[in-house]
Amino acid sequence: MLRLTALYLLTLTVSCGHQADKPATDNKKAKIQKADNLNNDVRFEFDSTRFKVNKGDLTGKIITINVSYAAIGCTCPQWFETNHMNDTLYKRQYFYLERGNESIANADTLFDGTNLPQLTLTGQFYDKEGYPKNYKPTKGDPKPARVFKYTKLKIIDTH
Repeated sequence: MLRLTALYLLTLTVSCGHQADKPATDNKKAKIQKADNLNNDVRFEFDSTRFKVNKGDLTGKIITINVSYAAIGCTCPQWFETNHMNDTLYKRQYFYLERGNESIANADTLFDGTNLPQLTLTGQFYDKEGYPKNYKPTKGDPKPARVFKYTKLKIIDTH
């Protein structure tokens, strides 16, 4: 146990000294590594500053849209307007959803691995691409996209 503690302190001292030599902007962008001394695997801490992109302002126009979940195997935006489901001319435009407040159901948790939710949402799009508030992807390098902030949610179907 004493060896593990010493190894941890040595690793911490070396990594902190190395990070101090880098400019502050590099520190924000860098993924921070931690050694798990119990089983020697490397784990990465989540860097939330990377996903705090300026989405701009809400468009001001409150709209109601029907959306479907795509269940694409990535951390990219998963939602699209249902009326564009079979649109071959314009293709689907995928976007992220953001709750207007905590009392509204989180649409991103409605997909149970089997049933694809279809929802009616009322809200506004932001005028720039970005990520939803408190966005925490589980893997990969998701790209920014349009974000729809909803204030009302109604489940239409799950199939």
